[in-house]
Amino acid sequence: MRKLEENTAAQEEDWPGNHIAQMLDTACPGEPVTDYALNFQKLLRRQGYETIIFALNIVPGVRPEDFRPMKDGGMKEPREGDILLYHFTPGSKVNPDYVKYHCRHVLVWHGSVPGNLVSAFDPQRAAYLDRTAREAAWLAPCTEAVIADSESAAQQIRDLGFTCPVHVITPLIPFEQFDAQKSGELPSADAARQLFLAVGDILPERRIGDLISCFAAYNKTYNRNSRLMLVGRCDEASPYYLTLRDYEEKLSLDPGAVFFAGRLSDCDILPYYLHAAAYLDMSRYEEFSMPFAEAAFLKLPILCRRTAFTVQMLGEDALFMPETDTALAAGLMDRVVQDDTLRNAMIVGAKDRLAGFTWAVQQETFTRVMQDMVSAGMVQMTMMRKKAGE
Repeated sequence: MRKLEENTAAQEEDWPGNHIAQMLDTACPGEPVTDYALNFQKLLRRQGYETIIFALNIVPGVRPEDFRPMKDGGMKEPREGDILLYHFTPGSKVNPDYVKYHCRHVLVWHGSVPGNLVSAFDPQRAAYLDRTAREAAWLAPCTEAVIADSESAAQQIRDLGFTCPVHVITPLIPFEQFDAQKSGELPSADAARQLFLAVGDILPERRIGDLISCFAAYNKTYNRNSRLMLVGRCDEASPYYLTLRDYEEKLSLDPGAVFFAGRLSDCDILPYYLHAAAYLDMSRYEEFSMPFAEAAFLKLPILCRRTAFTVQMLGEDALFMPETDTALAAGLMDRVVQDDTLRNAMIVGAKDRLAGFTWAVQQETFTRVMQDMVSAGMVQMTMMRKKAGE
């Protein structure tokens, strides 16, 4: 496998011999898959490997030196010993290319929402998600290894019929960004209330209705001056959003007790992390959640539903909310507010768990995976050359 220092002139080629490259549908600034690919690129270059990211669509704002376009001759066909890491995107025109290339294939799997979690509110999206699973399964025969971004994503890809090795490499958490970030001012109306924070797009798989139910029980039983802040993209014309607003009214909550804030900048959301009583999440979709890491790092206790991801991320240092007992959930929320010993233990334990997601740990895992791939490829090519010599 060629390293940078061995042939700097070859860097100008699109596929300069036994190269490790990444391929994704769209490169977009600040988008999680794009950031994940950029971190892989950084790790590979630190190891000395020639590498580049090819993208079908490149959104203005990304650094041109990090990406090359696939179309208009930007990407030539890889060679037999090249390793191609493809960040799977459902419905992408890239999917047939991944199969047709005669190289070594690694699928990077970021998970897919099961269609049954959204079918009640969006049957069309549910059908699309079910097609996604079938489309991913179609790539299994040519895939030599899978990199999944969480333990739950790894199990999902195995359930789709992938029998190759599956490695878990979670997204790199930019801890230094939290340290450097300057906090904005908390609005005075929020500063006077007890806040519970939830961050993420307003979608059915996140079970926002369950979250509102638990909060309503707390609000009515323990503190009428509390507020649930829901931060994330929200389509106010969607059936799901309208159902949530109807449900909020049915629960007879005071106006503003549940607040849909929309997306907020890092600067604007930081004061809510610092001021909130706890972070809440009732999602049943087990994806890697950066807001969990942000909450843990910023010393905010986390109450959530028990899933494979939340156990992987937090161990027993979260309080796991019951599935249906809102009175018990409200009691747990009150314990976190009132019991300083419990609160501090949760904060310390969750932050300690973040040590498993540092750059050094991820670099070690990724280096081992890629070195194993490179070594296996060299053995395979040596055997092929011996056979050709016979």
